[in-house]
Amino acid sequence: MMTSTRPASHTNRKEAYTATELESTSASVAEPSTAVAPTASVSADVTAYIVRGNTRYISTTGNDTSDGLSKSTAWRTLMANLSKIPTDTEVIYLDGFYEFDSNVYFNQGSGFRLPAHVTIRAENYQQSILSGNTIGANDDSDVALAFIDGDVDIEIWGLVFENWRGGHAGTIILENSNDKIRLIGNKFQNNGSTVYHHIFYLSGGDTASSTQRNWVIEDNIIEMAPGSGAFLHIYGGPHGARDGVVKNNNVTGSGFWGILQSNVRPDGSSSNIKISNNTIIGNFSNGVLQFGNYNGANFNGVDASFVVENNRFENKATTSDAYAIWRWPDIGGGKAEHQPTLRNNVLISNNGKSTVLGVDIVDSSPPVKP
Repeated sequence: MMTSTRPASHTNRKEAYTATELESTSASVAEPSTAVAPTASVSADVTAYIVRGNTRYISTTGNDTSDGLSKSTAWRTLMANLSKIPTDTEVIYLDGFYEFDSNVYFNQGSGFRLPAHVTIRAENYQQSILSGNTIGANDDSDVALAFIDGDVDIEIWGLVFENWRGGHAGTIILENSNDKIRLIGNKFQNNGSTVYHHIFYLSGGDTASSTQRNWVIEDNIIEMAPGSGAFLHIYGGPHGARDGVVKNNNVTGSGFWGILQSNVRPDGSSSNIKISNNTIIGNFSNGVLQFGNYNGANFNGVDASFVVENNRFENKATTSDAYAIWRWPDIGGGKAEHQPTLRNNVLISNNGKSTVLGVDIVDSSPPVKP
């Protein structure tokens, strides 16, 4: 495969960030929009990308001094051309292998941020491979996409991400305040190998308004490397990610968790997160889905608006905490209002104890053990 010239490191890039505490508040969840089906070999089950009014192109043989308006005048990188992208644009990665020694996209604030209403997609479904570099320091340059604050209506569709170590967060991170970030139909392979590395990491900011809102993670294929953190870490409070959809993802491999929910919710607020129709099968030593609270066990957990339904969670690990679903029993002082809603899931564990712990199953098939 052809390898593009690696983009230079961005010297004014944020070199470090702190995962700040977040809150969940109630709002309506935005389901992804549909659009004209893409001309690619893609299953009809994969949600179509949003068609925008403008197009810009990136190729392995592009030039960042070009205009990016056609395949023959494509850019080489995204970061060097953020100021040239108008609102309502599709940025299309032409088929090929792209190798990076720094981020594909890292929001650095005004002047170094994507405009609103942008779709970043593959020319053909999962035929554009964006590869990180496994050599060198494990820092923020090992994050593929960083939506740090102020990104609005951004969609990532049909790309392949491999060899990203994720710094101390993940392959794709959402922090502080972002709205309508959609991650759809992508493939992740050989990313990270430490507990600090998650495929998707969602955090927030210092106020009730600085949260992740109306986010969608759908139709992705994830192969987790041994020793990784989680496919999805929804990090906590007091101002945490809310109003999200996690749907139709296929996750295999090994990790500490499949999904880690560590979200602190203020009294009177709602999580409004739906996890549905996902298949997660692998070795997860701390559970396929864990409701933990690493900020302090007596803080609030999720509420009934955190819905987990129609999933298949199969944990092949044999460690003592390798449940299909478990919740720290002391979250929120053990009060019932800190329970999620679980229904119609197929749950399998192999820990020699039980399939679930600390959660109630409502209108669900009974937990299954092999």
